Amino acid sequence: MNRHTKGPWQAERFCVWSGDKYVAATQTGINEEEQQANAKLIAAAPDLLEACKAVLDIVNAYSHIPAQLKACEILQEAIEKAGRLA
Repeated sequence: MNRHTKGPWQAERFCVWSGDKYVAATQTGINEEEQQANAKLIAAAPDLLEACKAVLDIVNAYSHIPAQLKACEILQEAIEKAGRLA
């Protein structure tokens, strides 16, 4: 499996960078505020993925409450989706 570009990622207007590497740009055709918000969300992706993994580990280790197990299922699906996209 390919790995994503190492973080941290930074949003700069409509583009996302990892150091001097270009990672992504947001779509044109939407308003500027939305483009910048999308770039910030994309830039946060590596941090969000690591946070999901950490929370999943903690909840899996200490909980068997159905609502928390559902949260684990959602986190696991998100982590797997990120892996499929890598």
